[in-house]
Amino acid sequence: FFFKWCVIGMYPGSDESDAPVQVDSVSKTSLTLPLLGTFEVDIDEKSGQAKTKADKLRRYLTTHISKAIIGAIWMTINVILFVEHFILYWNSPNFYVSFARGFGQILNFNSALILIPVLRNIITFLRQSFLYRFVPFDSNIMFHRRIAWMIAFATYGHGMAHYMNYSTTDAPYSFAWATLAGVTGNLLVVVMVIMYSTAIDAIRRRYFNVFYFAHHLFIVFFILLLLHGPNFWIWFIIPGVTYTLERIFREYRAKKPCTVLQVTHHPSDVVE
Repeated sequence: FFFKWCVIGMYPGSDESDAPVQVDSVSKTSLTLPLLGTFEVDIDEKSGQAKTKADKLRRYLTTHISKAIIGAIWMTINVILFVEHFILYWNSPNFYVSFARGFGQILNFNSALILIPVLRNIITFLRQSFLYRFVPFDSNIMFHRRIAWMIAFATYGHGMAHYMNYSTTDAPYSFAWATLAGVTGNLLVVVMVIMYSTAIDAIRRRYFNVFYFAHHLFIVFFILLLLHGPNFWIWFIIPGVTYTLERIFREYRAKKPCTVLQVTHHPSDVVE
């Protein structure tokens, strides 16, 4: 009786016959955007026939406009940094160095930025502010991963360009293995291979401790990066100091007794 009364209230006249009430069905389709990830988008019955990429993109922008704006700004900054340094070092001494410098500037930016999405306490504080209406703080880990893939892409371009440059010299192996930049660069690649390979879902979910301790090679990563890039400290100093203070605060809070009063499951599998 209660259910029928609710149906009558929502659909007047439905009590005059026993005909079933038709409710628009909602299905989901997926949209994949480069470096932003794959998202489920609701497609109702009327628009179910139009599943072109343009329609998916339009619905994604409507639902995830803040993510799209931040992603577009981030990508734009990367492009600007690459082009600016590519032009600045054009053919000095050759074409390969231009590419190496462009990718190097992307590495400076993203290697510092990657610390921002893992500032847990600051993000928890900001989540309670008015900024939560405009910034998708619950997608911080997803953004952290996108930055990591950008670092991997730029590392490949930076390293290959330098090796191509070394091949034009009389002593390529000396430049690659007997200079501070060459040795630290190669060691950085080894550290990244360990960190990235243990961060994939299959390893992280099944062997979390392996992922956890391997990921703490980020300390070695940043030490090598500070030695490798003479100007990286300019990019690193603010995120680096902020993250260090954040970790000190975490250790302080971890030693205090606490009682769990509430658990909130946010989107992107973020638990508060």
